[in-house]
Amino acid sequence: MRFDRSRSLGTRVSASLEQNSSSNVIKKRKVVEHLCLLKANDNLSEEKENHMLDYLYTTQYQMGGILSISLGRISNQSNENYTHAVYVRFQRKDDLVKFYEKSFYLGVLKSMCCLTAMYALTLKSKWFHSSREQEFNYGVEFMLLISFKDNTVGLVEDALTSLESLIMGFLSLIVQYTQGQNFNHSNKRYTHAVVIRFRSRELLFFFLIHYLIYYYL
Repeated sequence: MRFDRSRSLGTRVSASLEQNSSSNVIKKRKVVEHLCLLKANDNLSEEKENHMLDYLYTTQYQMGGILSISLGRISNQSNENYTHAVYVRFQRKDDLVKFYEKSFYLGVLKSMCCLTAMYALTLKSKWFHSSREQEFNYGVEFMLLISFKDNTVGLVEDALTSLESLIMGFLSLIVQYTQGQNFNHSNKRYTHAVVIRFRSRELLFFFLIHYLIYYYL
């Protein structure tokens, strides 16, 4: 699943990255993330959609502890037919709890009368970000939602390590990515998630082609 932020979001996404003399330096830190998939009504107008995204983006100004927020329309439809995604990164779990306690976020969705369904994951994640970019405001984010079976617990770490190694081989294409485990017990359909941030759709497609070759050939 991927969502494209270049069409209407402009500079809504703020992701300031630390500068470094090396173009291939990757920094890591632990973060907590909220990933929400939305289904909008079929009659949602472009004007109301843009207003909704604008208001959701201002969530980060209603409270502290938010490192970044990304949001936009999903560009490839899944079987569940989700239309939009909201992705919020926090410094600590306490910041996430305060976020859920705020009525502003859900209030925006309800007041815009645009929501027919919502699926949320809460992730304890490792955040890997490149020092090549100081600010990332346009592009595409690729979401990989993973569901591991209970009887494969011993293989989960190996699978995630393998995926991390694959992603590290494409640092020239990737601005940043996170991978984490879902600890939202009310929504356990997916156990893990990976979010990869690309500067363009072309770089995403290039990555996906090599990803498929790596795993299936």
